[in-house]
Amino acid sequence: MPQEEQRKTLLVDGANGYLGLHVVAEARQQGHQVIAVVRAGTSKSQDGQASIIHLQNLGADIVECDLEAPGLVDHFAKADWALHLIGSIAPGRGQSFDGLHQDKAKTFADLAKSNQRLQVGLITALGADLSSPSAYLSSKCRSERTFADILPADRYFVFRPSLIIGRYHGRRDSKLVRRYIDMVRSRPRVPLINGGKGLIQPVDVQDLAKAIIKAFVEHRTGILEIGGPQVMTMKDFVELLMRQIQCVKPVVSLPAPLARGLASILEIMHDVPLISKDQAYLATTDNICKHNQLESLLDRAPSTVVQSLASYGDGV
Repeated sequence: MPQEEQRKTLLVDGANGYLGLHVVAEARQQGHQVIAVVRAGTSKSQDGQASIIHLQNLGADIVECDLEAPGLVDHFAKADWALHLIGSIAPGRGQSFDGLHQDKAKTFADLAKSNQRLQVGLITALGADLSSPSAYLSSKCRSERTFADILPADRYFVFRPSLIIGRYHGRRDSKLVRRYIDMVRSRPRVPLINGGKGLIQPVDVQDLAKAIIKAFVEHRTGILEIGGPQVMTMKDFVELLMRQIQCVKPVVSLPAPLARGLASILEIMHDVPLISKDQAYLATTDNICKHNQLESLLDRAPSTVVQSLASYGDGV
């Protein structure tokens, strides 16, 4: 528990999301105050109510409003740290990557700029690049550029994590992990694009949450790549996941051109397709760190993939 003069107030948007719940829990465990911003209307759904109750049980103060709400600037004024988490790898119909990433980042950065003592964190994605063929990764990079245009470089950091895994709070998962869990349980075979040959560097969500708080405490700046201690293929990861949930199925290779064609059809048929063209592309690329900063932000060894998957139990 930090001393009174070291106790900080953290404002988190998207606080009821997968990573948000874990960051709130870590901040509260370390004795910091948390202003948890959740989207307007969250309390109207059963899942939303459950996430709000979870945040309240963690000791967070709930603010239910959109980023554009006029009164939100007053909450930014109370904070020492602010973390921007809003985003998605699978936008619903009527949403766009730039709307979720670049536009929301601008609104958040404008609000943060009003409090000159505020330290700010932005979570994007490993591989974020303006020239990427992935609309997701290029939009994540544009959100970083938006922060750079609005905030002084000494006031913010950017985390670019690899695939986030594990679950210690709430019932939400990484969308990719949830997709594989559902696929394994519902199908006789598990299709992996290009046989799951792409390399990933999964990072434990609790490790990531600890690293985020440490980055605020140490006043880190710049872009930091974050990955776990192990590099593996997606096929290896899915096979470990199947063993953890005690539901082992054969893996079959889905050719990338066929996956892209299937994604084109699914995007027309569903608001949130099982797989998008962008996800089909990402599955053919590696997602590993060049300069992994995770260990420098932890006071212990990072969790292994097996340790992280154990957090799901066998009844996911």
